[in-house]
Amino acid sequence: MKVKDVCEACNSGALSLLDRYGKELLQSAGVLVLDFPHRSLTLKYDYDQLARWLLKISFNSARTSGVHSPIFEEYIPYMLGRASTPSRSKLAILSYLAAPEKLKTGDEAMDVSNPFIVRISYGLHNDYYTLRIVGFGPLFFFLLIFRNDVLPGHAAAAIRRVLKDQPGAIEMKPAQTYARLFSGPSTWLDLYEAQIARTQYAMRDWNS
Repeated sequence: MKVKDVCEACNSGALSLLDRYGKELLQSAGVLVLDFPHRSLTLKYDYDQLARWLLKISFNSARTSGVHSPIFEEYIPYMLGRASTPSRSKLAILSYLAAPEKLKTGDEAMDVSNPFIVRISYGLHNDYYTLRIVGFGPLFFFLLIFRNDVLPGHAAAAIRRVLKDQPGAIEMKPAQTYARLFSGPSTWLDLYEAQIARTQYAMRDWNS
Protein backbone atom coordinates (compact mmCIF):
# COMPACT_ATOMS: atom_id res chain seq x y z
CA MET A 1 0.00 0.00 0.00
CA LYS A 2 1.13 3.55 -0.67
CA VAL A 3 0.57 6.65 1.41
CA LYS A 4 -0.48 9.17 -1.23
CA ASP A 5 0.34 12.21 0.90
CA VAL A 6 4.07 11.73 0.53
CA CYS A 7 6.44 11.89 -2.41
CA GLU A 8 7.12 9.01 -4.78
CA ALA A 9 10.69 8.82 -3.53
CA CYS A 10 9.33 8.16 -0.03
CA ASN A 11 6.95 5.48 -1.30
CA SER A 12 9.77 3.70 -3.10
CA GLY A 13 12.25 4.33 -0.28
CA ALA A 14 11.37 4.67 3.40
CA LEU A 15 7.88 3.22 3.14
CA SER A 16 8.81 0.32 0.89
CA LEU A 17 11.47 -0.63 3.43
CA LEU A 18 8.73 -0.87 6.05
CA ASP A 19 6.86 -3.42 3.94
CA ARG A 20 10.05 -5.43 3.59
CA TYR A 21 10.54 -5.29 7.35
CA GLY A 22 6.94 -6.40 7.95
CA LYS A 23 7.30 -9.40 5.67
CA GLU A 24 10.51 -10.44 7.41
CA LEU A 25 8.88 -10.07 10.83
CA LEU A 26 5.93 -12.28 9.86
CA GLN A 27 8.23 -14.86 8.28
CA SER A 28 10.44 -15.05 11.36
CA ALA A 29 7.36 -15.43 13.57
CA GLY A 30 6.18 -18.34 11.43
CA VAL A 31 2.72 -16.97 10.65
CA LEU A 32 3.05 -16.74 6.86
CA VAL A 33 1.39 -20.13 6.46
CA LEU A 34 -2.05 -21.23 5.29
CA ASP A 35 -2.94 -22.49 8.76
CA PHE A 36 -1.28 -21.82 12.13
CA PRO A 37 -2.38 -24.43 14.70
CA HIS A 38 0.14 -23.55 17.44
CA ARG A 39 -0.55 -21.77 20.71
CA SER A 40 2.70 -19.84 21.06
CA LEU A 41 5.20 -17.93 18.96
CA THR A 42 8.31 -15.86 19.33
CA LEU A 43 8.24 -12.31 18.02
CA LYS A 44 11.54 -10.55 17.39
CA TYR A 45 10.99 -6.92 16.58
CA ASP A 46 12.35 -3.43 16.29
CA TYR A 47 9.74 -1.23 17.95
CA ASP A 48 10.08 1.80 15.70
CA GLN A 49 9.99 -0.18 12.48
CA LEU A 50 7.03 -2.21 13.74
CA ALA A 51 5.12 0.89 14.85
CA ARG A 52 5.83 2.76 11.63
CA TRP A 53 4.76 -0.22 9.53
CA LEU A 54 1.52 -0.75 11.45
CA LEU A 55 0.69 2.96 11.32
CA LYS A 56 1.30 3.01 7.58
CA ILE A 57 -0.97 0.00 6.99
CA SER A 58 -3.73 1.37 9.19
CA PHE A 59 -3.44 4.86 7.68
CA ASN A 60 -3.88 3.50 4.18
CA SER A 61 -6.93 1.52 5.30
CA ALA A 62 -8.35 4.61 7.03
CA ARG A 63 -7.90 6.68 3.88
CA THR A 64 -9.73 4.06 1.86
CA SER A 65 -12.64 3.77 4.30
CA GLY A 66 -12.74 7.45 5.20
CA VAL A 67 -12.67 6.59 8.92
CA HIS A 68 -10.04 8.03 11.29
CA SER A 69 -7.60 9.19 8.60
CA PRO A 70 -7.04 12.68 10.16
CA ILE A 71 -5.59 11.18 13.35
CA PHE A 72 -2.72 9.64 11.38
CA GLU A 73 -1.55 12.85 9.74
CA GLU A 74 0.63 13.93 12.65
CA TYR A 75 2.41 10.56 12.46
CA ILE A 76 3.48 10.91 8.80
CA PRO A 77 6.95 12.25 9.74
CA TYR A 78 7.36 9.30 12.12
CA MET A 79 6.27 6.82 9.44
CA LEU A 80 8.94 8.29 7.19
CA GLY A 81 11.60 7.97 9.87
CA ARG A 82 11.86 11.73 10.37
CA ALA A 83 10.47 11.98 13.92
CA SER A 84 11.23 10.36 17.25
CA THR A 85 9.26 7.57 18.88
CA PRO A 86 5.81 8.73 20.07
CA SER A 87 5.35 8.67 23.82
CA ARG A 88 3.29 5.93 25.44
CA SER A 89 0.56 8.50 26.13
CA LYS A 90 0.33 9.13 22.38
CA LEU A 91 0.63 5.63 20.96
CA ALA A 92 0.59 2.16 22.51
CA ILE A 93 0.85 -1.13 20.65
CA LEU A 94 -0.39 -4.42 22.08
CA SER A 95 0.05 -7.82 20.46
CA TYR A 96 -2.11 -10.88 20.83
CA LEU A 97 -1.96 -14.46 19.56
CA ALA A 98 -5.42 -15.80 18.72
CA ALA A 99 -6.26 -19.29 19.87
CA PRO A 100 -6.96 -21.85 17.15
CA GLU A 101 -10.53 -22.89 16.47
CA LYS A 102 -11.38 -25.50 13.90
CA LEU A 103 -13.56 -24.23 11.09
CA LYS A 104 -15.25 -27.12 9.35
CA THR A 105 -15.91 -26.56 5.67
CA GLY A 106 -17.41 -29.91 4.78
CA ASP A 107 -14.14 -30.85 3.12
CA GLU A 108 -11.69 -32.17 5.71
CA ALA A 109 -8.74 -31.19 3.52
CA MET A 110 -9.95 -27.56 3.65
CA ASP A 111 -10.60 -27.40 7.42
CA VAL A 112 -8.50 -24.73 9.16
CA SER A 113 -7.69 -23.80 12.77
CA ASN A 114 -6.07 -20.40 12.34
CA PRO A 115 -5.99 -19.35 8.66
CA PHE A 116 -3.83 -16.56 7.30
CA ILE A 117 -6.26 -13.70 6.80
CA VAL A 118 -5.17 -10.07 6.81
CA ARG A 119 -7.64 -7.91 8.70
CA ILE A 120 -7.46 -4.16 9.21
CA SER A 121 -10.28 -2.72 11.29
CA TYR A 122 -11.11 -0.59 14.31
CA GLY A 123 -12.94 -0.85 17.61
CA LEU A 124 -15.92 0.92 19.09
CA HIS A 125 -15.75 4.58 20.15
CA ASN A 126 -13.66 5.36 23.22
CA ASP A 127 -13.27 8.71 24.98
CA TYR A 128 -9.50 8.36 25.42
CA TYR A 129 -8.19 6.71 22.27
CA THR A 130 -8.94 5.39 18.83
CA LEU A 131 -8.43 1.64 18.59
CA ARG A 132 -7.07 0.33 15.30
CA ILE A 133 -6.67 -3.41 14.78
CA VAL A 134 -4.28 -5.07 12.36
CA GLY A 135 -4.29 -8.85 12.09
CA PHE A 136 -2.08 -11.25 10.17
CA GLY A 137 -3.48 -14.74 10.54
CA PRO A 138 -3.27 -15.55 14.27
CA LEU A 139 -1.15 -12.49 15.13
CA PHE A 140 -3.05 -9.34 16.06
CA PHE A 141 -1.83 -5.86 16.87
CA PHE A 142 -3.97 -3.33 18.72
CA LEU A 143 -2.96 0.29 18.18
CA LEU A 144 -4.21 2.68 20.85
CA ILE A 145 -3.87 6.17 19.39
CA PHE A 146 -4.60 8.58 22.23
CA ARG A 147 -6.19 11.98 21.98
CA ASN A 148 -3.77 14.87 22.44
CA ASP A 149 -5.43 15.97 25.68
CA VAL A 150 -5.13 12.60 27.43
CA LEU A 151 -2.77 12.69 30.41
CA PRO A 152 -0.02 10.05 30.72
CA GLY A 153 -1.63 8.55 33.82
CA HIS A 154 -4.98 8.18 32.09
CA ALA A 155 -3.29 6.60 29.08
CA ALA A 156 -1.48 4.11 31.30
CA ALA A 157 -4.76 3.20 33.01
CA ALA A 158 -6.44 2.70 29.64
CA ILE A 159 -3.64 0.38 28.51
CA ARG A 160 -4.01 -1.67 31.69
CA ARG A 161 -7.74 -2.00 31.09
CA VAL A 162 -7.23 -3.32 27.57
CA LEU A 163 -4.63 -5.82 28.81
CA LYS A 164 -7.06 -6.97 31.49
CA ASP A 165 -9.94 -7.28 29.03
CA GLN A 166 -7.82 -9.21 26.53
CA PRO A 167 -5.97 -11.91 28.54
CA GLY A 168 -2.84 -13.01 26.77
CA ALA A 169 -2.16 -9.65 25.13
CA ILE A 170 1.16 -7.97 25.84
CA GLU A 171 2.43 -4.44 25.31
CA MET A 172 5.20 -3.90 22.78
CA LYS A 173 7.84 -1.62 24.27
CA PRO A 174 10.57 0.48 22.60
CA ALA A 175 13.27 -0.85 24.92
CA GLN A 176 12.52 -4.49 24.09
CA THR A 177 13.28 -6.55 20.99
CA TYR A 178 11.76 -9.89 21.90
CA ALA A 179 8.32 -11.11 22.91
CA ARG A 180 6.99 -14.57 23.64
CA LEU A 181 3.27 -14.81 22.91
CA PHE A 182 0.91 -17.48 24.21
CA SER A 183 -2.59 -17.66 22.83
CA GLY A 184 -5.28 -16.23 25.05
CA PRO A 185 -8.88 -17.42 25.35
CA SER A 186 -10.12 -15.50 22.29
CA THR A 187 -9.98 -17.38 19.01
CA TRP A 188 -9.49 -15.88 15.55
CA LEU A 189 -13.27 -16.14 15.10
CA ASP A 190 -13.94 -14.34 18.39
CA LEU A 191 -11.86 -11.41 17.19
CA TYR A 192 -14.41 -10.68 14.50
CA GLU A 193 -16.78 -9.54 17.27
CA ALA A 194 -15.53 -5.94 17.28
CA GLN A 195 -16.37 -5.59 13.60
CA ILE A 196 -19.77 -7.24 14.08
CA ALA A 197 -20.60 -5.07 17.11
CA ARG A 198 -19.57 -1.92 15.27
CA THR A 199 -21.77 -2.86 12.31
CA GLN A 200 -24.74 -3.56 14.57
CA TYR A 201 -24.17 -0.25 16.39
CA ALA A 202 -24.11 1.65 13.09
CA MET A 203 -27.26 -0.11 11.87
CA ARG A 204 -29.07 0.74 15.10
CA ASP A 205 -28.14 4.42 14.67
CA TRP A 206 -29.22 4.29 11.02
CA ASN A 207 -32.62 2.86 11.91
CA SER A 208 -33.27 5.13 14.89
